[in-house]
Amino acid sequence: MGSLFRPEALEHRERDWLGSIQLIRPVSLAVLTVFALLVAGAVAAYLALGEYTRKARVSGYLVPDRGVIRLVAPQPATVVESHVAEGRAVRRGDVLFVLAVAGEGFRFWLQRSRAKKRESSGI
Repeated sequence: MGSLFRPEALEHRERDWLGSIQLIRPVSLAVLTVFALLVAGAVAAYLALGEYTRKARVSGYLVPDRGVIRLVAPQPATVVESHVAEGRAVRRGDVLFVLAVAGEGFRFWLQRSRAKKRESSGI
């Protein structure tokens, strides 16, 4: 006895039980595409709107706008105390340094300085 259906129809039915073929892109590819577009947009925005610092190499000297003074002692001496720091503003008449001139006064200041160091170190 023959079949009611053609052999091609029966063969198709045997293969169809696995389901039909569906071509769907994975979600991760869509996320990766969106991320790449966002990064490209951010880079383009930075290049179009961003600012940068320009660097240049020049030779010369830096000079304060109000000038520089040269401060010299009237004779050879040793700095015993300093009452100023670099960059600090001073007024006329302020004591900048205490100097000890070689001789008896120098020995006095040297002994006084050593005594202060001993007192501060606890020796």
